[in-house]
Amino acid sequence: MRRKFVLSFLIFTIIAVSDVIPAFTEQFTEDDAGRIENAQFKAASVHFFSAKKFYMALKDEKAVSEFAAFREKMDAVSGLGNADEGLYVKALEYMGEIYFNLKMYEEFYAVIQKILKILPEDQAALYNLGVYNYVHAHNNSKAYQLFNKVIALDPDSYFAKKARYAIEFMRANPDSRMAPNFDFIDKL
Repeated sequence: MRRKFVLSFLIFTIIAVSDVIPAFTEQFTEDDAGRIENAQFKAASVHFFSAKKFYMALKDEKAVSEFAAFREKMDAVSGLGNADEGLYVKALEYMGEIYFNLKMYEEFYAVIQKILKILPEDQAALYNLGVYNYVHAHNNSKAYQLFNKVIALDPDSYFAKKARYAIEFMRANPDSRMAPNFDFIDKL
């Protein structure tokens, strides 16, 4: 009986944990950069793409430095149009993913907050903030609240499905410090 329980718990954990890590929509690409209308955003995007290349070359410190330059230049930008705003959010989502992977949780949190300032009901950002609250801040009640908000916004979406898994996982693993790390399973 104990063996069956342990095996079923392990299978549930592997499946659920793969859904309790940050998830993002689509990446900001160089093709997207060609569609940028705001001149300041276009100039700042050079730092973003440099950071992306450094990260892919496993030069994390240089990538982080370039992301910081991108964020600094973008803080000075005002009046993004709707199209540019969407592209900026894609860039922020990618940065958030990198920061989370590098365990730079404060930077991750700042990026997610910036996304939510632009798009307060962005399901990806709300989901990722829930993951942050569970994994890093160990604030289960805030994580539950955020996951439930994701589900309420669009119950049939990809992120609502991930939020449901996250809630089930949290119920099975209330102490995130004791939860096994299977984040290698679901890399986006």
